[in-house]
Amino acid sequence: RPLSLSASISQAGGASISYNWPTTLPNGWTYQTPAPRTGPSVIVVPSGSPGTTTIPVSATYSCSGISGTTASASATITTGSQVATPYFAQASVALGVVPTLICTDEVVTATVTATVAGAGTSIYWTGSSGVSVSPNPSASGQQVSITATHNGLLTVTAQAGNPRLGCQSSNPISFSFVRERAPLDYNTNPVLLSVNGQLANAGSVIVNRPATLEAYQLYDYYGSPISSFRWEVDGQQPPNSADRTLIAHVFRQTGTSQVCLIATNRCGAREYYCWQVGVQTTGEGPVEEGELSLVSANPTDATLLLRPAPDAALSIYNSQGLPMYEGPTHGGQVLKIDTHAWPAGLYFLHSRRGQKTARYQIQVNH
Repeated sequence: RPLSLSASISQAGGASISYNWPTTLPNGWTYQTPAPRTGPSVIVVPSGSPGTTTIPVSATYSCSGISGTTASASATITTGSQVATPYFAQASVALGVVPTLICTDEVVTATVTATVAGAGTSIYWTGSSGVSVSPNPSASGQQVSITATHNGLLTVTAQAGNPRLGCQSSNPISFSFVRERAPLDYNTNPVLLSVNGQLANAGSVIVNRPATLEAYQLYDYYGSPISSFRWEVDGQQPPNSADRTLIAHVFRQTGTSQVCLIATNRCGAREYYCWQVGVQTTGEGPVEEGELSLVSANPTDATLLLRPAPDAALSIYNSQGLPMYEGPTHGGQVLKIDTHAWPAGLYFLHSRRGQKTARYQIQVNH
């Protein structure tokens, strides 16, 4: 691709100036401007090999009987065989990690601009199965319309290309959106479930005994609050459970049960936020009374005060199951834990004595 290089001399006044461009160019570059090349501008043609090339130029001047030659100035140019990566200048959906939900009759629009635009540079679009982009290819900075016939998580990818110059297409850029409903599974579920005060994937329940199920961090796959929902346990809705974040349920069979929170999204489609809960025939024995007492109020603020049993070991986990505090107790004395740097939210406290574990929930507010 030809390039134009221009030079100028400061305070030229009425001087006679002749520019001194190299006779030959390095790295296989050539001139398109014919000799003699004494003007302030030349057109050069890079070689086909990528790399960095430096081209010097000086000027010879003559004015009122005084003449001389300036020091050289240089232009350093880096060339490559690949078109520069473009960028999204506009999109009607979010471009972050959390995808946007669109319904059946909605159209997505987007605009991609080439970082280095030039003659023959176009934007080429691809997408998931069932995704159509029009026009394709598009010009740099031209808005396109994106439609889809399939539901679920869909991805659209754009690359800048310039076949006329024989360049390799740019690195791809992409974004995703969800049509109608998200393909949720156990790994992508953003809602958290505690079973008997413990994260769903961290414990189990005992068959034919009441268990508490609590859903929290009630945000859907798209980052919006879930305001209306219902529960299902193994395909059955527990009585009086609609829109309640905390319910009690008796699991009647051993093995693995599926617990789901079902919400209706703005497209009218049902989305399932599900967990697997292990159901066992036996479990830990009853926890003795007086295992631990909460001295400070619950919710607590910047300081958590606990009076555990003398020989208990304490662990506190956040809502993601990561440990926030672990340590032994000190002869049953009041334990002071600084929580001012903890994010506000729900925490799980485990107090262990031998083979017995007591589990508690603590709310931290600031």
